[in-house]
Amino acid sequence: MHNTRPCYSAAVPISTPNNKLLRGFRSVLAVVVFVGVAVALWRLVGRWDGRSVQIHWLPVVVSIGVLTLANYFQALAWKYLLEQMAGKVVPFRQVFSVFMAGQLARYTPGKVALPMVRIAGAPKLGLSARLIAASVGIEVGTWLGVGALVGFGTLLINLGPFENIPGISRTLLLAGLGATLLGFAVALGVDRNRFPVWLQKLLRTEGQGPFVSWRVVAMQLISWVGWWLLGILAPLSVGAPLADAVQMSPVFIVAPILGFLAIVAPGGLGVRETVISYALAPHIGASAALAAAVLARATAILSEIIGWVLGIVWERRQLRWEGATRSR
Repeated sequence: MHNTRPCYSAAVPISTPNNKLLRGFRSVLAVVVFVGVAVALWRLVGRWDGRSVQIHWLPVVVSIGVLTLANYFQALAWKYLLEQMAGKVVPFRQVFSVFMAGQLARYTPGKVALPMVRIAGAPKLGLSARLIAASVGIEVGTWLGVGALVGFGTLLINLGPFENIPGISRTLLLAGLGATLLGFAVALGVDRNRFPVWLQKLLRTEGQGPFVSWRVVAMQLISWVGWWLLGILAPLSVGAPLADAVQMSPVFIVAPILGFLAIVAPGGLGVRETVISYALAPHIGASAALAAAVLARATAILSEIIGWVLGIVWERRQLRWEGATRSR
């Protein structure tokens, strides 16, 4: 990047004692996160009734690959945001590793571990903890906003299967779509210095320019397309016809957003499955709807674990290569 004026607070290396403290904190969080993931998987298995539903495993396998790619593009969006904020290039290997660790941290109660895990990765990114903390709110807000756009748009196109659900109407969806588009117009087109002082202090903004860039929004949009594809693949995996699966796919956009907003639910566990089951049951039956919801959650968790492992392997291979190069 050729940005001579950083948009946000400049990166400041963290001292060695803080490095040790953050590494120890990250190790503790890793244990907590894996316990949370294990409990989540155990609960899902307890709700599984495979005897009444025939599973088609090819769509399940494809779903895992699709969501792994969705995680990749979401991490890329965060990389572009960090580079805009720091005014310098940030290595994607390290970004991807820290991002995927943070994704697994969502399974802790209150999701408080997500920003903490990302902040703990500040030293390896060469950025300040303050900048990382400021980036999380903007990145999550952009993710929710793009998800809302995709959700409102797909619901408006396929409103028929959901018209009987309380609170859903074309008028409300159009209002939500318009409000979200207005929000993005402001975030993408208005200089940050025109926002209220309290908001600038909250996000610790400096410099000039909009809060987010089109590159960040584009990567988030590609990531959400992965969740829309999951909305087709999950019903297919329990035997739903393709036309019905396409019509029901918008609920797989709305459900993760509602699950994220339910702060007390680790990773939205239970909330996402309830929304999917409730919306799909009238069309494919209660057992198949619950099976689709459980499979969607299981594929999401597996894709995040795969992404986390790939991030660690990718990062360590680079470190070994750099070590071998220096020793020559």
